[in-house]
Amino acid sequence: ATAIISAWLETAFEEGRHRRRIDKIRQWEETLCRRAVKIGK
Repeated sequence: ATAIISAWLETAFEEGRHRRRIDKIRQWEETLCRRAVKIGK
């Protein structure tokens, strides 16, 4: 999943017009991090 997100981010930055996509990825990263923390506890 991380590789997909990384490739997605790189593509978004190269095209330079997908801020919505980047925002969604950031939201996903926050959600995944929160879940990881919950699972860790």
